[in-house]
Amino acid sequence: MKDKKHGRKAIINRILTVAFLFVFLFSLYKIVNIFLEYRNIDKLYDDTVTQYTSDEDKTDTDPIEVDLKQLQAVNDDVIGWIYIPGTNINFPVLQGKNNKQYLFQSYEKEYLTAGSIFIDYRCAEDFTDKNTVIYGHNMHNGSMFGKLKRYKEEEYKKTHPYIYILNSDKEWNQYEIIACFQADVEGAVYDLPIDEKCSEEKFKQLRTTIKAENIYSGDVKITKEDHLITLSTCTQDSRNDVRVVVIAKLI
Repeated sequence: MKDKKHGRKAIINRILTVAFLFVFLFSLYKIVNIFLEYRNIDKLYDDTVTQYTSDEDKTDTDPIEVDLKQLQAVNDDVIGWIYIPGTNINFPVLQGKNNKQYLFQSYEKEYLTAGSIFIDYRCAEDFTDKNTVIYGHNMHNGSMFGKLKRYKEEEYKKTHPYIYILNSDKEWNQYEIIACFQADVEGAVYDLPIDEKCSEEKFKQLRTTIKAENIYSGDVKITKEDHLITLSTCTQDSRNDVRVVVIAKLI
């Protein structure tokens, strides 16, 4: 009788050992896959910066030199470049036929978990709208727009205050960061397009929202003549109803 009980116990122990080993190996497989995916993402965009940008020919007004023409030969949906000095945000900017096209697709038109940095399909491709929304994934390793959450710290904003956008006319525009908050996906920030033809009330509602929700101290000065860009990414808890936004004003 004791031998039977001992035999059953040994079988159960073996089953549990195999189960735990399977879980461990599967978890290890997932971790390695994630690591390799992040490494591929970093390599792609590091190579992109190396291949298409240079510091050699930059001027006092141009932060870096970008070969936009060569990039557009790879993909004519490339409409510009975004660069924030002192951060890892240094990417080509695209615009698709909808907001899903480049969510998981690189500028080389291949599947990529991190996708691309792209503007809302409803916005003008030359960044002339009153509010141009630019999307990017909040990657856990801090790539793409993963570092935007740092802008929740006002001190970080003070040391990284400017965003540079190269437009399709190959002109650099400088924007000063003025606000950061969690925006409702159904709210004024995403009520697009907000262009020169839209009603004053529409842009006024956006200005009111920014002033009310901004986490930074001090008053935000936005006039009806101003042009804004909104950098948008997911929250840390991946809520579907809100996004972290960093808003900057053309100067």
